[in-house]
Amino acid sequence: ARRSDGTSQLLDDRREAYAWLRNATEKRAVVAAWWDHGYEIAHLAQRPTLVDGSVFAGDPRTIAAVGRAMLSNEEVGVHLLQSLGADYVLVRFGGVTGEAEDDISKAYWMGRIAYNKGELMQLTPDSLLYKMSYHRFGQTMLDGYFGYD
Repeated sequence: ARRSDGTSQLLDDRREAYAWLRNATEKRAVVAAWWDHGYEIAHLAQRPTLVDGSVFAGDPRTIAAVGRAMLSNEEVGVHLLQSLGADYVLVRFGGVTGEAEDDISKAYWMGRIAYNKGELMQLTPDSLLYKMSYHRFGQTMLDGYFGYD
């Protein structure tokens, strides 16, 4: 990220999240995340995931269920992920760094994969993904500015 004076600031939150999962959770703790984070979780956090980085090798029903959970309201989404065996949920949010390919940007595809029978789920402020992404974001301060997106 860039500070207001143009200098760089290293935000290592992704690697720190994987280190936290590896060091603060049980080895058998299952992490729910969108499918393309699965390999990183498996290798960097050394934890099992519900789905890995291969939509071809993964179970399409589980990938669809994770998408459905992320776009459902918090109560329904958490219940669905727990029923699949998840102990933790990881989302990637790029609001501070401006990362263009965070999970918010993938919500459209989560909805398409979750309901491919003509019913499309959409991201709403009540969804698990939205709430996890923006939780306390307004309190985030970086270089004298509060969270922005």
